[in-house]
Amino acid sequence: RVIHLSPDAPNVDVFANGAEPAAVSDLAFEQGTGYLEVDPGTYSFNVAATGTGPGASVLDIEDLELMEGGFYTAVAFNEVASIEALALMDDYDGLGAGDIRVRAIHTAVGIGMVDIWNIPEEGEPALLYEDVDFGVAGDYMDLPAGAYTLGFDVDKDETPDVIFELPDLPAGTIANVFAVTDSSGVFLLAQLQDGTVARIDPVAAEPARLRVIHLSPDAPGVDVFVDGAEPAAVENLLFQDSTDYLELPASTYDFNVAATGTGPAQSVLDITGLELTAGAYYTAVAFDELGSIQALALMDDVSTPPAGQIRVRAIHAASAVGQVDIWNVPDEGTPSMLYEDVDFGVAGDYIELPAGAYTLGFDVDNDEIPDLLFELPDLPEGTIANVFAVSDESGVYLIAQLAGDMTAVIDPL
Repeated sequence: RVIHLSPDAPNVDVFANGAEPAAVSDLAFEQGTGYLEVDPGTYSFNVAATGTGPGASVLDIEDLELMEGGFYTAVAFNEVASIEALALMDDYDGLGAGDIRVRAIHTAVGIGMVDIWNIPEEGEPALLYEDVDFGVAGDYMDLPAGAYTLGFDVDKDETPDVIFELPDLPAGTIANVFAVTDSSGVFLLAQLQDGTVARIDPVAAEPARLRVIHLSPDAPGVDVFVDGAEPAAVENLLFQDSTDYLELPASTYDFNVAATGTGPAQSVLDITGLELTAGAYYTAVAFDELGSIQALALMDDVSTPPAGQIRVRAIHAASAVGQVDIWNVPDEGTPSMLYEDVDFGVAGDYIELPAGAYTLGFDVDNDEIPDLLFELPDLPEGTIANVFAVSDESGVYLIAQLAGDMTAVIDPL
């Protein structure tokens, strides 16, 4: 049988030993044939644009030995200017009851070496194929019948970049699974025993989510640009303000922060090579005075806190004070330390606490006596907050960043 996987090639005819008429006629990209029966022997095949004849062949397969009783799949792949062929022997023997047999073949133009992972609904992903090069067929694998989710890792970071959901395959299925590309991107073609071909497009990746908060006290309103592209992704963000989460495809980005209306070339703060993972939530923080402005990239844990709990995290962005200890100062009883030796520009770990109101004490001289006290309001269960210490000409205060773009200023007692 023959399958046409050259994305920019026209429909083709296939000739055996140069003889006419064609053994296969008018085969289109993504199409395959059923098995053709031929006498055992050694053959040459010519692949030509439909209607042009064997003399106009663009792909010659020479001296292919077909053995008695054998089953073969001939694959035309790669772009037409560099079109190639694969001859695969198909294995129908010895499949166990309740199993399927699948084989991965890499014919995706423009994609280099890949690892292929099985991603179960529960538990850890398992590596099925490692370092599969373009033009290479992996070994067959016999697996329990069922549906599978495959992840293709194209950059060797053990994180799948493209996800495919294979349908529920009944016991006895034997399939070649080709990775293919065309102008739309990467997809799979599953070739079954009868020559039927089914296209499987990738699952739409969950985006990464990023919000920005402006905590540089003497900086003007700012625009934020993604990879230098205009218009700005964030416009005229003012000191103390936060955006809601923006959705971005999972990737690695550069961000430029510039005074409102000036454009990315006038950036005063560049964040380069920030990797955003699919499904993850991030807060980007611009802080410190304008002359020494800095950035923090925080990963937010937005999972639901345990019943009756809140989740808070302290971030030191107050340039007026150095290293601090942060204490919980209850109405009654002894204060307890929540964070010790938090340096300027550092984010503490999340802490989960019973829902309620809290008084925080900031010890700025390491004498175990709070120098600044702040009353956090009564926070309902489920609250997730970044609590920033900030300073400007008025002194030190807190900004609580809550869901989305909500912020609240908390002045000292």
